[in-house]
Amino acid sequence: MAKASSSPGVLAQRLQKLRETVRPSPTQRYSYAAIAAGCQEFLQDPYPPSREYISSLFNGKADNPTRRMLEALADFFDISPAYFFDDAASLAIQQDLELYAVLAERGIGRVQLRALANLDEDGIQAVRDLLTKLPKAD
Repeated sequence: MAKASSSPGVLAQRLQKLRETVRPSPTQRYSYAAIAAGCQEFLQDPYPPSREYISSLFNGKADNPTRRMLEALADFFDISPAYFFDDAASLAIQQDLELYAVLAERGIGRVQLRALANLDEDGIQAVRDLLTKLPKAD
């Protein structure tokens, strides 16, 4: 008889990584209740996901959510649903999230990064000029 694995599955690992890197503040993680409420806003389901169900997904006790539930989780964490389905997309998104986490610790949020992405060529050049004036790290 095969021994049951005590390590969480891929879905739970990805969810745990999201909860560790996408935070309401650098020192606080989202609660399972907050995640459930956020998912319910997306789902608009008469039977909302419970805090317990969300916890079981994150802890690997439940591992077969509906596609709609994964879309709700992706919406809550502001990522593409591909994070849950595609290994290459998951890796790329995780790298972005880790960068966002480092920048958030320094007071730069995702909204500011999106604003940078929408700059015209003059704005981009102004940012480049500013960055070249900063002291170089050793």
